[in-house]
Amino acid sequence: MAKKKIDRFTQAGEEATDIATQALALEVVSDAQAMAADELFGAVVDVRSRAKAIMEPFVKDVRLAYESVRARRDAYLTPCEDALTHLRAQLAAWHDAHVEGAMVPSDGDFEGVAHVVPTLQHITFPETYKPTVVDKMALILAVANGEVPMVALDVNTSYLNKRATAERAECRIPGVVVERITNTRAKPQR
Repeated sequence: MAKKKIDRFTQAGEEATDIATQALALEVVSDAQAMAADELFGAVVDVRSRAKAIMEPFVKDVRLAYESVRARRDAYLTPCEDALTHLRAQLAAWHDAHVEGAMVPSDGDFEGVAHVVPTLQHITFPETYKPTVVDKMALILAVANGEVPMVALDVNTSYLNKRATAERAECRIPGVVVERITNTRAKPQR
């Protein structure tokens, strides 16, 4: 049973690959080639639909099996991840206390102890820094004055795309060019 499903899956995939290869080799430079491309387009849509009908149930079964295995894996590994998170937090607090000199030596000898952190075998304490923009206009002015590179300002492409879609050719945003792109879509199959 499983072998038959795999064979149908493979056959559908090969058929889809063959027709896609034909379509990718076609160059449309004449009316006759446009008509051939339109016919081939319909054939590709049909083959893709048939291949999906064969492949999707198989993919669904594999996905369900994967989800089951992944859930079992997570059930085993989540406690380990939780333990590592806990230990990292504990060790970070211990490290910070050592660096700040708040750790009291067990023997009570404070001489030379304030900034000596014992070396650990499995943990290091690299310092990282995270910026937070507290004055956007100051950052913009710094970029405008050349003090900070342009890369410091992210462009909100989601906003620009929505605006261009809504306003089309009338979209006017300083520093932005809106170009018209012609897309090709398949007509709904009846």
